[in-house]
Amino acid sequence: MRDAAIAGFGLLAQSAKVDAALLSDLILIRNWLPNGKALDTLIKTALRREPSGGAVPQPWKLHRVMTSLPDGTGSQSILGVCSRGSTRAVAAAMIKEGHGIKDAYVIPCSSRGDQKSIVEQIELTMAMHDVSASYLAPAIGFALGDGLARGAVTTPGFLDVAPMFGIGDVTPQTGGNAALLAAVDPQGQLAALSDNRRGRLIGKSRDWFSEHDISSSWFVSDATLMAALEEASTVASAKKIVAGHLEEKRDRWAKIFARSALILRHGHNVPPDAWMSFAAVAQALEAGREIKKIPVFEDILEQTLEVIEARAMEAFDDELEWDNEGLEPPEVEAERQGELAKLLKGSPLKPDQIDGYLTAVLIAPEFASPNEWLMPLMEGIEVKGHGSIQRILDILMLRYDALNEAVILGEIGGELRDLPPKRFQAWTEGFSQAVESIKGAWPKRALSRDDKQVLNLIRTAATEDLSTTLKPLLPSWLQMTAVKWREEF
Repeated sequence: MRDAAIAGFGLLAQSAKVDAALLSDLILIRNWLPNGKALDTLIKTALRREPSGGAVPQPWKLHRVMTSLPDGTGSQSILGVCSRGSTRAVAAAMIKEGHGIKDAYVIPCSSRGDQKSIVEQIELTMAMHDVSASYLAPAIGFALGDGLARGAVTTPGFLDVAPMFGIGDVTPQTGGNAALLAAVDPQGQLAALSDNRRGRLIGKSRDWFSEHDISSSWFVSDATLMAALEEASTVASAKKIVAGHLEEKRDRWAKIFARSALILRHGHNVPPDAWMSFAAVAQALEAGREIKKIPVFEDILEQTLEVIEARAMEAFDDELEWDNEGLEPPEVEAERQGELAKLLKGSPLKPDQIDGYLTAVLIAPEFASPNEWLMPLMEGIEVKGHGSIQRILDILMLRYDALNEAVILGEIGGELRDLPPKRFQAWTEGFSQAVESIKGAWPKRALSRDDKQVLNLIRTAATEDLSTTLKPLLPSWLQMTAVKWREEF
């Protein structure tokens, strides 16, 4: 499809119909696409015809840049507070390891107060670091390079966000972790340190789990590790397997910690040894230092075992439930497009409302069994047609399983940004319904002040249109909430 689009623009260029504004966009994205070099011919053709025309907007002014540290999947959110004349907006981009610029979008703001409110809401949902604007070019450059190396296509929204970040001409950076660390420490401060000082910086990593909230996501649970752990017969053997797996993934962790060092190096009001500690650990991993000699991996190993144990208990409970009934899990036909909406026709329930409800069930502070959450959802629902109720229940469990998988993969809520306002409102209605109706699942004692504020926003969005402000915030809060409370289980 990209090749076909490029061919189409090539025909336009031959007819001298590519205006200057469009040409400037094509020149920008040339370096962002796996097949971007294919644009060279049409760009040369268009330039020979001396293009003109098209509206080139005034530049944006970037007032503030915020970013989260990378989580355990290598995902990170970057936000820019921007204005252009009387127009105000918040620009957002998400970097994910192996995907480059995974997502990018613009949150329009009606006023300075609206912009301030949106930023405050974002800060309530995730821990953000204020950084200088100089952070953006290297961070985005290495993200683009990572994506291109894996053949990933930069999200289209980045064409809008890049000029707002002031990096419209950013190019992909290569060179792996060594190049990333060179960008972190261009003056070579770490190289000038004594071995004793470098060792103390590495030792400081034992404090990272208490200093950085994002550390709650630093664990491993991929299929390869899970398969290997099936052979473990003791806690000691399980620890050995996890340690070996972490050793194999040392390059990935070096990248996460080097990216963190780059953030802290450009951060405001950050102690100098903060970035140096992360950079020293990343360098040590690159140099081959054993992970057992790097304190933070003790916490990562223990957290990995805790998460795996919690998931194993969930799987055991599910299996035990079927065994107690003397039944094999039934084969359920996959949901057909539009099937659930058709089955629910005439009832007050909507498919997106059900998804919101099930999401609240899955990430709740306290576990709720199907018997506890199913009745409040289905109460008062009458469905006509033979077998329709059973089919609805089958689809509910299919959606429950799919959402549970999204929780496990750290991707819960990722689809919310693309929901139209009415469907998003139905989702928030279902989420709020679960919080209010499932007894004991969302006890107030388990909620922080920030959690309560986000829940109030969700409750308000069920009756008011808050889609432009709340949709961008929810995925990160849902993912962090799921991680936090699943660890406690």
